[in-house]
Parts: sequence; C-alpha cells; structure tokens
Amino acid sequence: MDVTIKMREAIKQIPELELMGEPNMSIVAFKSGKLDVYILADELNKKGWHFERQQLPPSLHFTVNYIHKEVIDEFIADLNSAVADVREKRMAQMGNKLQSALVKGLSSVLPDGTLAKLQKNQTGALENENKAAMYGMMGALSGTSDLENIVLDFMDNIYSPKP
Repeated sequence: MDVTIKMREAIKQIPELELMGEPNMSIVAFKSGKLDVYILADELNKKGWHFERQQLPPSLHFTVNYIHKEVIDEFIADLNSAVADVREKRMAQMGNKLQSALVKGLSSVLPDGTLAKLQKNQTGALENENKAAMYGMMGALSGTSDLENIVLDFMDNIYSPKP
C-alpha cells in the first residue's frame, strides 16, 4: 500500500497528469488533457514499464505489486523523464491526432472494409513500444468492421513467426 500511495503522490506532482480516483491498493490509473497518454505509454515501455492502455477516456493503468517496492523511486524518475520526452514530441502527437481524424473521416465515406485493406500488412512498423497511432486509429474506427479486420491483421503480424 505504501508503494501505491507513493506512486499516487508522484503522479499528482506532474501537472500534465490527472489521477483517476484515489487508489489505496494495487491499481493506479491516470489520464491527461495535455499529453497523449499512448505516446507516454510507448516512452515508458522503452524504459521497461508496461502500462495497460484504456479508451474513453484515453488513460493508462498500472498494477502495483510487492516487487515494485524496490523500484518505486526508479519508476518515479522514469515517469518524470518520459513525461518530459512526450512534452518534446508535440509534433508526433499532432500527427497521431491528424491520422485519427483522417481515418475517422475516411471511414464515413469509403465502403466498409476499405481501410482494413489499405492497412493490411502495414502493421509491421508498429514495434512493441510504439502503439500510440494504433490506439488513436482504434478509437476513430470504433464500431466498424474495419476496426475488427485491422486489429486481427495487427495481431497476426505480431504473433506470426518472422522469416
């Protein structure tokens, strides 16, 4: 519980992040109206921290375990560093938002399945730590058959043996 409290207080000290609720136990979640949390998750992944990405609203959550007791200070330093990195990547954020808006606009005028065909075999460029664009596109295509096809293709690409 001490680790959760320390993490919670560290998140509160970062002006761009907004804690979701007042966690006392093992789940800590936050969102941001100023930063793209999916890009933040990508940056944290590069540092070895793995957050679950959520939508509506875009947010991240982390399960705190006993093992984190020994690394909480390292985590807080990495979180602050990752937030600073994301602040510097404002253009990437703009690009992700533009891509999401474009996908949403195209999905309303193109026949069903067109975007999935265009996206097919393009998911290989999304390495494990670079998923921000994918999550933005998923939000834009929510409720369409294109989304299902793109996600299935993405999963096939991730889990297929590489030559």
